Amino acid sequence: MNHISRCWMMMANNFRVTLLFLITFFITDNFLQSDDALLPNDVLSQIKSALLSSDGNNFEVVWTYEYDGDFWTGDGRMKILGRDYLRLDLDYQQILIKHDTLFTRYEETDQVVADWFDRTDPANFFSILLGEMPGFVVNEVVDLSETQIAVTLRAETMVGFDTLRMIVNRETWLPVSMSAEAGEDIRVEVQIKEAAPLTNPLELANEKLTGSEFIDLRE
Repeated sequence: MNHISRCWMMMANNFRVTLLFLITFFITDNFLQSDDALLPNDVLSQIKSALLSSDGNNFEVVWTYEYDGDFWTGDGRMKILGRDYLRLDLDYQQILIKHDTLFTRYEETDQVVADWFDRTDPANFFSILLGEMPGFVVNEVVDLSETQIAVTLRAETMVGFDTLRMIVNRETWLPVSMSAEAGEDIRVEVQIKEAAPLTNPLELANEKLTGSEFIDLRE
């Protein structure tokens, strides 16, 4: 074998090695990118699964409510256990949801009101949370940083809230903030200061609201 032939063989071998490296690189890179770049519906599924975990979540929140020019904001605590239990404690009221019943205790009057809870109601913020966001479709998913994404959902109907926005922690898939809007008059915003697992899920399942008067609107 002469010198020229050996050079051609070395060049061919180097080309094959380089080509194999490039193919391996692109396959691996595309795999990693496809794993990170979840589809919008997959993102929503991850959020639902984390928020409605059977282990339960305990949130320290700043709750803001705006209606027709009236504005209220304050600290509170929200607990969620699966799809069937939720408790929210604010300065002016407490809310407890157990399966198909919603209990509300008003601090000013010390009344507890019980009513049916419809988890498909797009006008009820708690129905959106526990009902796995019915009637909403993902409109946009934006990467804010390595650890956070912004998710915007739009309502499929003209009833109730028309826009739902969330900033989500990509490591836990739990919301860092949530806001829901109905036109220009109604807005609910929740800033989550801290999130932790429920230490005693059964305690939430067995909780009750008590007051000096009980009003049952289910009758």
